[in-house]
Amino acid sequence: MRAFIAVDFCDETKDKLFCTANELKTFSIKGNFTRRENFHLTLAFLGEISLSEVEKIKAVLNKIEIRPFELLIGGTGVFKRPNGNIFWIGIKNPDEIEQLCVKLRDDLRSSGFKFDDKKFSPHITLGREVLLKDNSVLDLKINATEKVNKISLMKSERISGKLIYTEVFAKKL
Repeated sequence: MRAFIAVDFCDETKDKLFCTANELKTFSIKGNFTRRENFHLTLAFLGEISLSEVEKIKAVLNKIEIRPFELLIGGTGVFKRPNGNIFWIGIKNPDEIEQLCVKLRDDLRSSGFKFDDKKFSPHITLGREVLLKDNSVLDLKINATEKVNKISLMKSERISGKLIYTEVFAKKL
């Protein structure tokens, strides 16, 4: 199964993110825009894992001891790509989420997991392969607060052409 560990968002935050993605879409010629139900903040992308590894990941998650905290969501950015850019929303107070990510990744490594070990840059993807109608600067506004009280092991699969994320396990903080 293709998997990742993430912070999932409440419905109110997903609604705000979806409205912002739709605003981006109005300024775009093309793009692959995130579906409302798929908004999340990835902490570690694991790639393909076996069912036996799920239990090991659960054990890693269960060992994490961190208090719930709030994320302040806002500010936009772009990862430049030749075939269209990735537009994203940032995190205004990244310290706690970065500490959680470092702890999680260290624990995963200690348990023998290899994963996408890119530098953590906390962001929420609005759209991939986005080409804007013109080169004007977009001023997408969003401010949201999300209470982080759990992290989730998520399964990613394509069903009837749609990318579907399903929570496999949740660790309450």
